[in-house]
Amino acid sequence: MTELTDAMVRRIQARAAEKMAAFAAEMVRAKPENQEAILAGLEFERWLEEACRQALD
Repeated sequence: MTELTDAMVRRIQARAAEKMAAFAAEMVRAKPENQEAILAGLEFERWLEEACRQALD
C-alpha cells in the first residue's frame, strides 16, 4: 500500500477502536432492549478494526 493509504487505514482502525470503547461503555448502562443493537455495533467495529490490522500486515 502507499503511504497515504496506510495512513487512512490506520486512521480508520483507530476510529474503530474508539467506537468499540464507546459501545462497551454504553453497553454497561444500556436498557436490555437496546443491548442487541449496541452489541451489533460493537461487533462491526471489532471486525473493521481487525480488517484494518490485517490490511496493514
